Amino acid sequence: MKRCLSLAAFALLCVSPWALAQQKDGPAAVTPEGLLKRMDRDGDGKLSFEEYRNAMIRRFAQADQDRDGVLRGAEIPAHLVPTARAENPQHEITMDAYGDALRPVFDSFDTDRDGHLAGAELEALAQARQTAK
Repeated sequence: MKRCLSLAAFALLCVSPWALAQQKDGPAAVTPEGLLKRMDRDGDGKLSFEEYRNAMIRRFAQADQDRDGVLRGAEIPAHLVPTARAENPQHEITMDAYGDALRPVFDSFDTDRDGHLAGAELEALAQARQTAK
């Protein structure tokens, strides 16, 4: 049970990095169109795992201020602290562990198992991201 809770918490971590962007009057709404604009590098209107993974790794790298491949302390955005503590007793998130956790998160949204997120799957990802803010 503890493992399931940790995996669920880590799933939110993998969906949450865009929460760093804030508008003057509050968090920006997360939309499928916005996700595509940021992640869909080949412009096909859907997200492959590779596009998703690359975008998430870019977000990790942006937060990694000392560029050592580990988020710790002030580098971990406040909304990720409970997740980081659930996953690592040292309150750290390594890029390797983060990268390894991305596939199960992507697969949880890829309900038709075609290797892409589109339509309702992309909507579900946007909704989960919005909830995580």
